[in-house]
Amino acid sequence: EVAFQHDLSAWEDTLGFASGLGFIRNRLQLSLSGPGGIEGELRADGLIVEGRFMAVLRVKREASFDDAVFRDQARFERCSFVWPARFVGCRFERKAEFPECVFNGPADFDRAVFGGETVFANCVFLHTASLYDATFVGSAFFFQCIFDRGVSFASAAFGGVLGVRESHFEGAAAFPGRAVPTTDRNPQTVQLD
Repeated sequence: EVAFQHDLSAWEDTLGFASGLGFIRNRLQLSLSGPGGIEGELRADGLIVEGRFMAVLRVKREASFDDAVFRDQARFERCSFVWPARFVGCRFERKAEFPECVFNGPADFDRAVFGGETVFANCVFLHTASLYDATFVGSAFFFQCIFDRGVSFASAAFGGVLGVRESHFEGAAAFPGRAVPTTDRNPQTVQLD
């Protein structure tokens, strides 16, 4: 069952969820990736989604998911963020996927919590990417990503594998993270292929 589904080629104004539609019990699917995309800002601060989340977006102003909670799988597929994309304090309780996303402005995942496997695949970060104090409970994979102006994992915690296979780092790449306590289920491994 879909609680909210929206398929448009363009949205002329700010799209906000925090006031009035801040809690979604079922699945949430957004498709606003046409040539127009979202002309204004996307405000999903504090949004709580109980079911699966799927988004295909083109946002021309700031996109903010600060303190949002995704209790099931969250997938941001082929999203284009022209201005800053903010996921500060966001909680992904299960698998989080970002396949083929483009971040033209800063990508801010500071203090985000990734509870399951995290996959950024074929993403392009044309500005800085910050994962300061982020927590990765499961493995985190950054496959074939391009970091044009640098990426920082300062104070980030890793409970599983950190894989950056076939990724390109044009700017500085800082990996001074800390390890989540190791168990048999989450050995500490970094793959820098």
